[in-house]
Amino acid sequence: VIVASAQSVAKVFVIGGIGYGAVKFPRKAPFLPRTLVGTVARFTFHALTIPLIYSTIGVAVSIESVGNYWFLIVGGFFVLGISYVVATLLRRCFSCCFHITNENDFRALRVASTFPNIVALPILIFPSLCEFPVVYEGYAVDYPRQSSSSTADTVDNDYYPSASGSDLQRECVAQSTTMIFCYFFAWSLAFWSFGNPQLMRAATNTANANHRLDNSHHTTISNSSFDGDRHHHHHHH
Repeated sequence: VIVASAQSVAKVFVIGGIGYGAVKFPRKAPFLPRTLVGTVARFTFHALTIPLIYSTIGVAVSIESVGNYWFLIVGGFFVLGISYVVATLLRRCFSCCFHITNENDFRALRVASTFPNIVALPILIFPSLCEFPVVYEGYAVDYPRQSSSSTADTVDNDYYPSASGSDLQRECVAQSTTMIFCYFFAWSLAFWSFGNPQLMRAATNTANANHRLDNSHHTTISNSSFDGDRHHHHHHH
């Protein structure tokens, strides 16, 4: 299992490494200029990532399958709550290590740590994990009995000895995708009802603080200029 996990995660790091190298090298004229990274990221998200998510979920998720994993939705709220509390306690208990003096910056960081990426990366990683027998054989517990008539590429398991490895692999991908979707449901409900308002409030407070600072700076400059002009006028007389 550890080897399978390492190989699956390694694929993600390889993809990320290629992107990082494209931005860095060659140093004088990189393959992907920094100015285009944001545009390429937005294009990739809307043109590739979103269709991948919807197509994968559309094939694997049904009302019945979601009903079987209701505990993941409940557990999702529990995990998100723990993440929020842990982030708060870490700052209070280890204030010497976390030098974040701006309260709005910490609120934004806490939201980011509470609501990590839970769709795009798992949907990339789990199909790769399900290629390994040590992983997909674990899904034989819920594998439909009528599919066990297949004899090609059979694997030995305690539930359906004649089930094919390719069938179990597809079942593994389907069930893991359903789990991701169930957790994503809890994530979305919590983020848009609780996380996003906090994030927007922190952004608004930061913008207002910067605006007040700019106004104060301009006022100070204006007063200094006025005092200088008055002093110069008095000296001239």
